[in-house]
Order: sequence, then C-alpha cells, then structure tokens
Amino acid sequence: ARLAYPADLHALILSDVLGDDLSTIASGPTVPDPTRFSDARKVLKRRGVWDKVPEAVRHHIEEGVAKRVPETPKPGDAVFRHAAATLVGSNAVSLAAVRTAAKKAGYRVIVHDDCLTGEARKAARAMAALAAKKRGRLAIIAGGETTVTLKGKGRGGRNQEMALAFTLAAEKLKLSNFVFLSGGTDGRDGPTDAAGGIVDSGTLARIRKHGSDPAALLDDNDSYRALDLAGDLLRVGATGTNVADLQILLIDP
Repeated sequence: ARLAYPADLHALILSDVLGDDLSTIASGPTVPDPTRFSDARKVLKRRGVWDKVPEAVRHHIEEGVAKRVPETPKPGDAVFRHAAATLVGSNAVSLAAVRTAAKKAGYRVIVHDDCLTGEARKAARAMAALAAKKRGRLAIIAGGETTVTLKGKGRGGRNQEMALAFTLAAEKLKLSNFVFLSGGTDGRDGPTDAAGGIVDSGTLARIRKHGSDPAALLDDNDSYRALDLAGDLLRVGATGTNVADLQILLIDP
C-alpha cells in the first residue's frame, strides 16, 4: 500500500483465514495493520517464549517499541486513501457452495460448524455423535482448520487424521451407509500427496483385511498408511488455491 500510494489500489483477496480478517490474510499487505511492536512483545512474553526467540528478532521488536524502527501503516494513514479490497473467495463461500449442491442432490443439510477448530479427533467424534442422533437422508457439513497433537511416528495430516478418527467413532456408534470427506482445498494435507481422506462404512474392514489395526495406526498418527491400505486417500493434486478445509458427511438410509 505504501509503495503504490498515491495510485489507485484495489486488492482481490482470497482468504485462508477463518473469520476473514483482511489484516491477517497473507499478512494484509494492502490494508491497515492495527497491531504494534508492543503487541508482538506481549504475546511472546505471555506465551513464555520471549527468551527462545532469536536475538535478532528480539532486537528488531525492541527497536520498534522504542520507535527507532517504523511501524506498519495504521488505520487512517494517508496511504490507504486510494486503497480498497474485495474478498473474492473464502471458506465460507466454499461451504455455501457445498450446502447448495447438497440441497440440489436431495439432502437435508445441517451446517455443523462454519469455523471448525480444535483437535481433529475430537472434531471427528463430535460430527459422528451428531449424525447418530439424526435420521433420514442427510448432509452434515463443516469448514475450518483443525489441529493434530503429534504423539506417534506415522505420517498424515489433519484431514486424514479426522477421516480415520471418524470411521472409528462411527463404528462405535453403529453408523452405516455413510460417506465422509475431509480435505484441504489446496490439495495437500500435511507432508503428503493427498488432500485428505474420503471414507465410508467399509473403510475399517478394508484396513483390517490387510492385517492392520486402524486404531493403532491412528494412535501412531499414521492416518496416511491407514487410508492408503483402504484405498481411501483423497488425491486431487494441487488446486492452485487455498481456503482452508471442508468436511462433508453424507448419510443415505
């Protein structure tokens, strides 16, 4: 924004940030940044990592706090007089498209969560629990970005972990006749070539047919191997875009 001023500047924003805060999408290079060096220092100290940050970074932040390094342009700065932005794509837009498509296909649609966060396994169990309480031809959808706490030595990503965890939860709840997709819109989930997983009520049987224990594989964070054995990895290739993740559960009685 500062380099473009005083020319007219209009940014078309594609958001991978839940909530679509323009100042945080790709670090918000064309919109005002309300944060300050002092905010960065407070966060690092509050999290107990200030002393672990490289000396060069701490020095730069301290120089900024002392006003010897300029802040980024703030709201009201003249550089934004001829600057504007339009949000052209986001997770919410994608989720709305999924909802429309599911309705056209004859499903009753429930939006489970339009800002899905938290541990992937817990999110999977919550979706399965919701499905177990419902009846009829149903589509339960969600969008967001979960996380994975690594405890094992396996390979996978948050979407593969969620897909595998969902099948295990569905088995306990005796869910059947379902298809569940959890995938990253950029086409890549974790350090793998898959975007996520697309599983069904036969997934666990296919894994066990190969002599593997799906629960043990999940405990080892080895969702990639589990879904690969089942033939349930979602491979779409790089999409050239990223608006976080989507989850789609279809139930046909």
